Amino acid sequence: MPRKRPNGIFYIPLNMTGDEKTATEKLLESPKWPKVAHLSQFEGRKFFASAFTLALNGRGIPRGTERRHFRGLACLKSLNYFFKVYDSPNEAMDHLITECHGKNVTDVLTFVKQWPLFGPWVAFKIGDMLERVAGIQITFRKEDLQLYKAPTEGAKLWCEKEGLNYEELGISGVITLLEKQFEGYKAPPSYDRPVGVQELESVLCKWHSHLHGHYAVGKDSKEILAHLEGWGPLAERSRQYVPQVGTDDEAPGNHQFARAAIQI
Repeated sequence: MPRKRPNGIFYIPLNMTGDEKTATEKLLESPKWPKVAHLSQFEGRKFFASAFTLALNGRGIPRGTERRHFRGLACLKSLNYFFKVYDSPNEAMDHLITECHGKNVTDVLTFVKQWPLFGPWVAFKIGDMLERVAGIQITFRKEDLQLYKAPTEGAKLWCEKEGLNYEELGISGVITLLEKQFEGYKAPPSYDRPVGVQELESVLCKWHSHLHGHYAVGKDSKEILAHLEGWGPLAERSRQYVPQVGTDDEAPGNHQFARAAIQI
């Protein structure tokens, strides 16, 4: 069975095997334990403990598309790390913001890579969300898009289609040209500055994927709406903030930037 700490929090040792693991799996199938969408309603160490318990089983616990590899022993070790280091997910976020505020996205990467299973791609996205959603000052330089291969692959393909020499331009030169092409568009969600490095990273990555048949306009919105349905009150409330997918007439402005992006 799960171990119980003096403070009443359950946890599962990584070395659990045999009958003890079987008993835990039966417990996971009972109504006592929450499903994964309810994790956001847990506070403190109960959040990590519950996440660990669900991940230990894994069956019937869907991951988001970008977290599809967050499973197995590596997943358990990552959750165990957070459980040991932080008293709550809020404390982890406070630590992140304290260490990264006013710095460059490469500094975010340096901090985040101490978290197991957090690499360059998610570090860039964390920096992006801190700057756009949380209002934390994070600097993004054009050359930072060399942190991982997806943006440069998109940039090379764009240069090929436009008859440009990527070896001469480099990723910084491509971003400079795209900034001019997207002049007039503002960066969501607050639309308080022009489209910049973070947004053009998404343009290059998603456009590259779109040309290979994997990324239609509105794909994210459709998937998020589907993933949130039926997973509790918080998930249901979150659905109202997802742009409705349709034509520009049916959903004015929701995908105008995305439609412009696939035409570069």
